Amino acid sequence: MRKKDKPVKILEFDFEGYKKQAKFVKWHCEALKKAEAGDLKAWEQVGRNYLIGMGVERSTDKAYECFQKGEVSAEAWTDIGLYYQKGLNEPSCGQNLDRAIECYRKAADMGNEEAQTELDEIEKIKFQEDFPMNTMDFRKMTEQEAIQTVEQLTDQAELAHAVRELQHGDARKKAIEKLTDEKHLTEIANGDEADYLTTHTVTYETEEYDEMEITGKSGSYTAGGCYTKIEKYQEPIDLRQVAEQRLNELRA
Repeated sequence: MRKKDKPVKILEFDFEGYKKQAKFVKWHCEALKKAEAGDLKAWEQVGRNYLIGMGVERSTDKAYECFQKGEVSAEAWTDIGLYYQKGLNEPSCGQNLDRAIECYRKAADMGNEEAQTELDEIEKIKFQEDFPMNTMDFRKMTEQEAIQTVEQLTDQAELAHAVRELQHGDARKKAIEKLTDEKHLTEIANGDEADYLTTHTVTYETEEYDEMEITGKSGSYTAGGCYTKIEKYQEPIDLRQVAEQRLNELRA
């Protein structure tokens, strides 16, 4: 007995889907034409098209390039920051925290609270990965060690951490003076970091002498020359004022 032939499945053409995609392509082309003609706000729509693949192949990096060219809303920078943070960026895929921070910071500077929250969380995680707390205990450092450490620091999160943790006023002041991130400086300026002691060294005029007997562990001897009288004293320093002054310098 001959087996009954199986029905052949015929692929149906999705005409409605094609019309919808054709409409998206048209919208993308129109937005791109406006953007290239000088409409800076149109770049946001072009970028969003790349971000979600509407009428064009998805590309997070191309979306970022479009956003860089135009006047883009805080919401757009927040959205693309999320793509880079979660590793949803195409075609490369994979997390890009540096780019996410950059995008979130642009949005946060425009007043977007969601971006600021995400930015704080990322910077906290990134700082803990790059600069573990157990590798450098600021609170146990001598004054000289603290100053030398601050001189070597360049990362803004590390400098802000040094301001919070260091026990020596001069080192904390130096850390503030190296800060360029207005967010960290504003937090210090609005905080309660006042009345920490800083040590000043006063050098008096050099005095000459002909001969002086010097006694030490190895004995005593006579020498001529000069010496400098040095005296140290401490005075209060208000770190809030230092931060405010630094902010004014950056905004000048």
